[in-house]
Amino acid sequence: MYLTNILTKHLTSHNGLKTDRFPAFHPSSASCVDAEDKETVIGTCLRQQFYKFKKYPESNPSTIYSQWIFAAGNNWEDYLTEQLKQSGVWLANSVKFANNDLFVSGEIDILIKGPNFNEETGSGKIIVENKTYNASIYVVKKEICGNASQKPKPKDLNVIQSFIYLCTFDDQVDGVILYYIDRLCSGPENNKEFYITIHNEDNDFYPHITSTDYYGNTFSYVDKRISYSGIKNRFTSLISYLKSNELPSPEFQHKYTAEQIESKYKLGLIAKT
Repeated sequence: MYLTNILTKHLTSHNGLKTDRFPAFHPSSASCVDAEDKETVIGTCLRQQFYKFKKYPESNPSTIYSQWIFAAGNNWEDYLTEQLKQSGVWLANSVKFANNDLFVSGEIDILIKGPNFNEETGSGKIIVENKTYNASIYVVKKEICGNASQKPKPKDLNVIQSFIYLCTFDDQVDGVILYYIDRLCSGPENNKEFYITIHNEDNDFYPHITSTDYYGNTFSYVDKRISYSGIKNRFTSLISYLKSNELPSPEFQHKYTAEQIESKYKLGLIAKT
């Protein structure tokens, strides 16, 4: 276990320099209330973000397993970037940005030339947001890749994150490709692509998602649960809590009651097991 112990110690040492980052939110910390049912929280919990911003110690800090997952994600992103460079469509990667309207700052994975790219005007760019997942977990693979009876569906938090990028650079890019790579390499068919654009309706913006189903047929839909105003309202609410030093109410449960389990099972929200 000599090598394993060395790697574990290195990955969990946190011996790098520490500094306070600019006080802005990450795109991955975004959330919104379902614009349709006006109740369900999609994305992160305000209380979690409150604790994080106030620098409370984490109750479940990153483990050595998490560090290996992060490493795998970074390596796959580097590989994807290199392949896009070789294919001639790469424009940039690790592009830092700020959205002052949402008080968000972050970094875009990769920027490429889209099918409508114009060399003279610079129009037709596409953002690539790369994610990795474990296709050996049946429930996760079924959601992302779909099957004969269920259409593929990207993770809500990933859609919100990509949607923030898209809304930030709306006048400069055609869309965002949300690309899932199976880090176990169990087959290229387990890599899944979703193309996200903006749908404008009722003075608000919603993500329009296009992909292919189990049979290879193209399908698309507007996810009206997620709206730009909904994302902004949540960040505005979080800022209010932080300024007043008032702890937000918990929005998720660690355990369901027997009645809630039965109800959610009947609605198809949880599996029988």
